[in-house]
Amino acid sequence: MTDLQAAVEFILYPRGEHVPGFTIFRSRNGKICKGSVPWQLDKGDMLILSGEWKPDAQRPERPHAFCFTDVRPDIPTNPRALLAYACDLTKGIGPAKEEAIWNAYGAEWPSTSQGLAKVSGLRKAARDEWTITLERLVTERHKADAIAWLMGHGCTHTMAAAAWVRWGREIQGRVAKNPYALTELPGWGFAAVDGDIRKSLGIADDDPRRADAALVYVVGIETKNTGSTIVSVDQVRRAVQDLVGPCNVVAIGNESRGIQVLGCDLALATDFKFEHAIHACMFGGSDES
Repeated sequence: MTDLQAAVEFILYPRGEHVPGFTIFRSRNGKICKGSVPWQLDKGDMLILSGEWKPDAQRPERPHAFCFTDVRPDIPTNPRALLAYACDLTKGIGPAKEEAIWNAYGAEWPSTSQGLAKVSGLRKAARDEWTITLERLVTERHKADAIAWLMGHGCTHTMAAAAWVRWGREIQGRVAKNPYALTELPGWGFAAVDGDIRKSLGIADDDPRRADAALVYVVGIETKNTGSTIVSVDQVRRAVQDLVGPCNVVAIGNESRGIQVLGCDLALATDFKFEHAIHACMFGGSDES
């Protein structure tokens, strides 16, 4: 696996406005890059790609393409380098104006250069574009920081990117409060979170949030496998205890539309997600109640 820094020059696929998913783009240095990008790409975006160089199976005479499996934003942290990136994104602002912005605002330019009032000789269109660029940089920085934070707590690049797409700037608050929120992402279940991720975020073995997540996971699996909204109390209890240890689970068969867990009605959607929170009590033993 190789890491490649790439700036998006032209999106070859899909045509028109980019939509998240499989993407082919040409980078500034002319390299063709292929892979799944879970967010909307724009020209000028700077990325770090993880993947391998591979030949075109149908046209082997073509230069090899970089086929990536992971992607994350690559936003400069140095103020001068970030300014160069911002000017590169903005129509009507070239190297001379970049220098003028730096001389006028210095390292504080990200927070003080709105409107570029101290820079002369700019058209209104360029000033308007600069406002858009500043907003874009804020979003890109939040994205990069959120993905880095999640990866620092054990998430893969792919999971972190999917979480950004799902929750945006709410990621850190949501996941810090309950890491098992990550199980709501398509393709990741209880086991993906119930290891280094939950331990890194301070979830102990006997934390009630762990039992809650195990119970949601087990009931979801049971109802999906059987097609029924009525589940066996004993079967659920055994499955939850296999995941998290001693735990008392009380489930009462209810109407055909749902079940009750500890007195909380659960409406089951077609994708077996629950509309209401549920709770399982963690303690030694497994007495019936």
